[in-house]
Amino acid sequence: MLFEKYYKVLSNEKALKVIFHLSYAKTIRELARLTKIPPTTVQNILAKLTKIGKIKFVPDYSYFGLINLAVIVQSNHPIQLRKSIIGTKAVREFRGIGFKATVIRALVPYVLKQKYLEELKNTIDGDIIAVVESKEYISWKPDEDIMVYLDFNRLTPVIDKLFKILEQEKTPPQYRPNNKTPDEIDLKILAGKLAWGPYIRPYTIIKKLNTLENKPMPPKQTISYHYINHVLKGWKYNTYHIYYPSNKIPFMALYLKGPEAPALARALMTFPGSFYAYIDTDQAYLSVQYPCHILNDIFNLTSAANVEAPLGIMTMKLALKSKSPKLWKFLHKVGRRYEWRWPVEAVIKSRN
Repeated sequence: MLFEKYYKVLSNEKALKVIFHLSYAKTIRELARLTKIPPTTVQNILAKLTKIGKIKFVPDYSYFGLINLAVIVQSNHPIQLRKSIIGTKAVREFRGIGFKATVIRALVPYVLKQKYLEELKNTIDGDIIAVVESKEYISWKPDEDIMVYLDFNRLTPVIDKLFKILEQEKTPPQYRPNNKTPDEIDLKILAGKLAWGPYIRPYTIIKKLNTLENKPMPPKQTISYHYINHVLKGWKYNTYHIYYPSNKIPFMALYLKGPEAPALARALMTFPGSFYAYIDTDQAYLSVQYPCHILNDIFNLTSAANVEAPLGIMTMKLALKSKSPKLWKFLHKVGRRYEWRWPVEAVIKSRN
């Protein structure tokens, strides 16, 4: 049976309890306390969950002065970046009806976003048809009411709740970047959490990264101070993304445009199978993997919104690997403080 291993994990009462509570737990010990499950059992459940998905750390990017960008480029041939630009997270190929597109995702300091886009325009051979600035970033957050969609054999009507979200969430996104620039330790911990998940220890992150850069280790107390007093203040929640077989359920992207694009993106992000949304003032970019059995409710919801999907549904050429940018490379130390600066070595010739 195709989804047998998904049923086996997701029908387990303890596994579901872990999924529901991991959003609020900063550590495995705290997750064990919230679920009332022994820490060793929680670790075993997390190991099983990571075989069919990934547990992710979700920050408030504005707190760190960062912004996500999705740049959609239309071209009849695959886009090859002539140079690798710092801040680039992933380059994905998509196919739509009558066209092909490439989506380049980046994470950069807000004050340097235009510089990144200028550098990108100089390195691609294709037409940029949209740039979505993530003035609001949402990743799917486990919700016990909506989790019924995970059960392929049992559908409980929750569509009314989603229509309420669509109706109530019609405010534009608010982005207020932090004027205080984080320092190197803060950004290394953040990058490590984004790359390796919420439950890796900050000391382990710094050790890994500093070993690669041949840099000395700061004291444990210093790392702990930065994590507790800086990084955790920018933490929103944790989430869990389930990855189904892509040859049966393709990875898709949705580009929404219109006055209700933010509201629709927020409502869609409640569905399991929604990964993340970059929400701009009147547009949004979503990454999703929706099983067929929920598509009727998906289109029921989308048909009620004042939006357009000018590119339709785009399916992705499988390439799951992405990288967490070395955000600390954007830092320049001035005396005892840091400031954002575009590094000289930010643009590197591609080996290809």
